[in-house]
Amino acid sequence: MSEVSADTVVDHHGAHAVPIGWRRWIFATNHKDIGTLYLLFAMTNLMIGGVMALMIRAELFEPGLQIMRPEFFNQLVTEHGLIMIFGAIMPAFVGFGNWMIPLQIGASDMAFARMNNLSFWLLPVSSVLLLGSFWAPGGAAAAGWTMYAPLSTQMGPGMDLSIFAIHIAGASSIMGATMTIAVPTGVKVFNWTATMWRGSLSFETPMLFAIGFIFVFLIGGLTGITLAMAPLNVALHGTYYIVAHFHYVMVAGSLFSIFAGWYYWDRSGPGSCTPSSEARSTSGVR
Repeated sequence: MSEVSADTVVDHHGAHAVPIGWRRWIFATNHKDIGTLYLLFAMTNLMIGGVMALMIRAELFEPGLQIMRPEFFNQLVTEHGLIMIFGAIMPAFVGFGNWMIPLQIGASDMAFARMNNLSFWLLPVSSVLLLGSFWAPGGAAAAGWTMYAPLSTQMGPGMDLSIFAIHIAGASSIMGATMTIAVPTGVKVFNWTATMWRGSLSFETPMLFAIGFIFVFLIGGLTGITLAMAPLNVALHGTYYIVAHFHYVMVAGSLFSIFAGWYYWDRSGPGSCTPSSEARSTSGVR
């Protein structure tokens, strides 16, 4: 039996070479690559959901206008909400988390890198099911994005596909979920404001989006207080007050913070957590 000499170099890492080309993205375990995939996916779904929003608004342009069947309009409203929430807003935050958290805490990568990869690739499957439900017999789900009964029990196979898609997106979110902090929203608003109080502020683009986020999110919260009162909620249910309240919180609030982070970090170049030159002097909102 031969012995290994002291000069022999044993390569333990030969089987773990970094993939290149398309394999780099399919089998990505690097947190930056996975974060980029999440952000690209979120942007794609934002465009798809935005087109659906334009179609909805085109139908509502004037009373009595009929450019699509009522059933298809209800399907658009439902799928627009699902795609924007589960395909755009949530993946965008996970993408930022993948990119920035390891850099900020000094970690080499995210924990469970292969599971992190799988958590992303579940999302395109979910998105295909959501969009594919339009071609199911009877069309896509038309019960609203909350999919409440009894409407959800009266739909066809498109409803089943949508439910399955949300379950897959939920599994992805559980596998890739980048820390959850439950603090009363009112306390957070005071915290954000106090962070800026008497600070040396510089009103570049990221700071403007951060301040805009606080203002818009506050409006969403105040309109929610109104809906917490049962008599007013009954009167306002099904009106555009509900739509406005929800979009102030979910769309403007979420997107403004995403835009702030995008401007703050994006111009510093790949692989860096240093803020851009425009935002370097900005006192951020924590």
